[in-house]
Amino acid sequence: MINDEFFDRFRLEKRTRKAVNHEERGGVLRAMDGCNYKAAAGGSLFNSLVTLTRLGYNPIGGNDLNIAMAGSVGSDPLEGFHKAKLHRANVNSSF
Repeated sequence: MINDEFFDRFRLEKRTRKAVNHEERGGVLRAMDGCNYKAAAGGSLFNSLVTLTRLGYNPIGGNDLNIAMAGSVGSDPLEGFHKAKLHRANVNSSF
């Protein structure tokens, strides 16, 4: 169950963002296994890419923009989730 004890265990604060290393991320995901939670794509990078893509389809007096993301995506259960969200938003991530 994700409760205050869970947040304390991983030194997390609600409604904030925390950069974690590979081991910390794995620990959090393992602890969440079997829990009910909702994943949501977001953050400044994702939101900026989606906004630029939406603006690029009907630019005033210009060519369509091709918005792409180059980066690394983990090989865990959330990999497909994030790739699908980028694809649905028409952000090119096929590098």
